Amino acid sequence: MQKFFPLVLVLFLLGCTQISPRAPTLLPPSQTTPLATATTFRAPPTRTATVIRATATLVVPPATPTIFPTPFAGELQIVPRANLAASCDFDFAKLDAEGFEQLAYVPTGDCLNGELGLFQIRDKTYIAQSGLFGAAFTITDVTNPSAPQIIGVWDWQPQGATLDLKTFKQGERWFLAMGLQRGRQGEEAAFPCGIGIVEVTNVRAPKFITRIDGRTASPDSVTPQGDAVRGNTVGAPEPWCNVHSLEIDTDEQGNATFFIVSDVDTYGARAVDIRDLENPRETNSFHLHAHPHTAPNRPVLNYVHDSFVAPDRIYLANWLAGVVILDKQKFERGEPQEGTIIKPTENVAPGGFHVHYVQPIANGDFIFIQDELNADNGLRLLDIRDPRNPKTLWTETNEGGVNAPHNFVIRDNLLFVGWYNDGIKVFEFDVSDPNKASVKQVAFQKVRVSKIISRERYFDGVWGARVNDCTVKNVKRICVYASDMTKGLIVLALEE
Repeated sequence: MQKFFPLVLVLFLLGCTQISPRAPTLLPPSQTTPLATATTFRAPPTRTATVIRATATLVVPPATPTIFPTPFAGELQIVPRANLAASCDFDFAKLDAEGFEQLAYVPTGDCLNGELGLFQIRDKTYIAQSGLFGAAFTITDVTNPSAPQIIGVWDWQPQGATLDLKTFKQGERWFLAMGLQRGRQGEEAAFPCGIGIVEVTNVRAPKFITRIDGRTASPDSVTPQGDAVRGNTVGAPEPWCNVHSLEIDTDEQGNATFFIVSDVDTYGARAVDIRDLENPRETNSFHLHAHPHTAPNRPVLNYVHDSFVAPDRIYLANWLAGVVILDKQKFERGEPQEGTIIKPTENVAPGGFHVHYVQPIANGDFIFIQDELNADNGLRLLDIRDPRNPKTLWTETNEGGVNAPHNFVIRDNLLFVGWYNDGIKVFEFDVSDPNKASVKQVAFQKVRVSKIISRERYFDGVWGARVNDCTVKNVKRICVYASDMTKGLIVLALEE
């Protein structure tokens, strides 16, 4: 598997095919298309506008032909892996670090790791990591952060690609929701797609619950080959199946209520009501007609890559189109609405800014965004108090533009960033005086000897992190759990 890792990873990360594993190809500004609205209103063809209005509706005919995937007709299962031996160890203690105490490194036994989630059952704390194109997931007990223990590794049967993983609870039960994505073209229906849900209340014996996708259910649902279609369907108007990422909304008690799904079949976002987990239903979708969505031999250009769920808003990272902000209640209820699009324009690298992820701070007056595809665009703090005139207040890039930021989390006034080959970085920010906003780096942990890496290893290093209170040698600390894509789980504690 590792032999083909760079090429396969780029294909799955970008949700398209025919992409070289070498340096990502970026469209020059002259080849981009002015943004259009999601329904009938069309913005004027100007390249200076920074905000456009778009409408989300439940059914919006695509402006270009959409080829939907063949439904997965098999029966998905999880099976425990008996042999955890793998030669992906490394001595991260010898690599440069500042502001961190290095606690532990856990090889996951697969040497392929992606998104991670943290959950707590009674007095125990666990980390679950997706296995990307290897395992389905790994569970590690991190209750003692200085001596974490792998509980087990589980594989999909048949094998699938787990591009995202989120933890959630309903009552006393804990679950993993995992986004399954095939290649954009040429992969067989034998490969699973959709969202796989596994109960992990008993961490030593996870139980597969169901797999869901966008097809409309019927008692005699069959594939074009005549095979029975298994798994829950959500009654969507479009039969989406390939899920790149998902986020989870919760109620006041912390119980999961909705999936916000980013699917690469329609390039949009979906709201799926999971309050009745045995009968999930799609209530709404959002598709921005910012064309083209893709092009031959090009990375995906405009699609909802990821999302962030705030108390009253949903923030969609819509790649080259910018950030789309929706009213959460309206979206989940299925009501049409206008969405505000915020597009960075200051000092953007040729080819545009690929908004990969977004998170708001200060009641939504500011947002952090990053571009994983073009490292020259880096990580940014935007002032969006005037959404028609967003301002870039701070930008962080790596010299040479090789290593890009990836997923990040925020706790209080600290920003924790998985920075691929350059490791993990922590920034302290202060926007109490909006006219003098400040962001400064306070900690970092390197994960590779050199940050000048081969383009074939562009997507390697730290995928992302989770942050939690912990106890180290009887002292209360803040622990950071980082998922290294080809090594395993790194456990750190912020220095006091």
